[in-house]
Amino acid sequence: MTLNPWELDRYSEDIVDQYIEMEQKVIDHIIDSFTQNANNDDLSDNSSDIVNYAERLIKYSRELKNHVHGNIIRAEEDNIKPISEWFKRQNGYLVGSFGRYRDKRLKETDKYMRLINRNMTRNSANIARQILTSATNEFRLGNKTKVQAVSKALHQWSDNGIPALIDDAGKRWSPETYVRTVVQTQANKLANEETLARVIDNGKYVDISAHVGARPLCAPYQGKRYSMFDNDPRYPSFYSTSYGKAAGILGINCHHHLLPVANNGDVYHPANINDKDNERMYKYTQKQREYERDIRKTKRHIRISKNVDDGMLDHYQQKLRRQQARLRNLTNNTGLRRQRDREKNIT
Repeated sequence: MTLNPWELDRYSEDIVDQYIEMEQKVIDHIIDSFTQNANNDDLSDNSSDIVNYAERLIKYSRELKNHVHGNIIRAEEDNIKPISEWFKRQNGYLVGSFGRYRDKRLKETDKYMRLINRNMTRNSANIARQILTSATNEFRLGNKTKVQAVSKALHQWSDNGIPALIDDAGKRWSPETYVRTVVQTQANKLANEETLARVIDNGKYVDISAHVGARPLCAPYQGKRYSMFDNDPRYPSFYSTSYGKAAGILGINCHHHLLPVANNGDVYHPANINDKDNERMYKYTQKQREYERDIRKTKRHIRISKNVDDGMLDHYQQKLRRQQARLRNLTNNTGLRRQRDREKNIT
């Protein structure tokens, strides 16, 4: 079987929350630093102070390494244990042990997590310089005071946050998106690799589940049986499918299950799978996260307006009330739990 998006969420959620809070702390520090300087009639370069603050937070994030590893290993174990127990019951024995791909996946995870730690520090400095340049240019034009110039620069920037990565196509990856992608991708890969190894050790064949609306790279292969070995006279090789491609069988956001076949011909079926209900709640959860992000962004604007008294406070407070009502309606109508920690900015 594979880990579906709603299952992968369990292993990434608490780590993502840590990085959301870390980003918010840096953003709030940038806002407070610039507005305090502006209120003191100061437009000096404070990027070094912001970098020092970000570095202290990033140093703490490195302590999350064991937590990240633990969640990825838990995903592997939660996925492989039921299959192992089933094979032992069906075949009367169990061959092989799991964990053989662990080191590879954890090392790869560490590489990607080091990247976000390095980038967030560097990008914090770049953002501080961009805000300073924008505010200084506005002030020099003579149409705005230093406070007004800083207020405008901060409002223009604050929705963008601190990117964890700006890729070759220019796409900005937020810490929330980047960390969730890294943890879920590595957890999914490890679970899949261990599952396939267990099938090869204890059987020959797997079925791929089928569902309506399968992705183009998955649809041709669903609902069929495959051999785990090349040149099998009865069934095509599993490795001739789209397995290994991001949008293929067992890729991220794939909803298919691998169903191993025991030596006696019985097929493994995971217990209590209700994909329709899970998918519906997952979509609601995605919508909840979107609303939470919007609330955090608006609270940044409120912080700016409070700090410099720029006349925009009432506008943003009204916007916040509308956003909170929208989120409240969603949670009331779907049964989702309101998670206020994800809506806050750091005081």
